[in-house]
Amino acid sequence: MNFGEHMNWMMGGLGATSMLIMMLFHIAVFVGFVYFIIYLVKISKEKQNSETPNHLIILEERFAKGEINEEEFKRMKKVMTENG
Repeated sequence: MNFGEHMNWMMGGLGATSMLIMMLFHIAVFVGFVYFIIYLVKISKEKQNSETPNHLIILEERFAKGEINEEEFKRMKKVMTENG
C-alpha cells in the first residue's frame, strides 16, 4: 500500500500548497484575534478616561450650586491650573 497516494487524496491533490494556505489562514486568524484584543483594551482605556471627571468641572459645578462663592472659585481655579 502506497501511503503517498492516500496523503495526496486527503489533501485534495494540492499537497504542500493546501498546507501553506491553511497555515496562512491560521496566522491571519491569530493576527485578527490580537488586533481585536488591542482594540478592546484601547476602547476600555478611552471609556475610563471619559468617565473620570475633570477637577475644573467639579469646581464649576460647586460654584453653580452655590457651595462656594466667586472669590473661593477664582482662588481654587488658580491653584488647580498652576499645579496642573
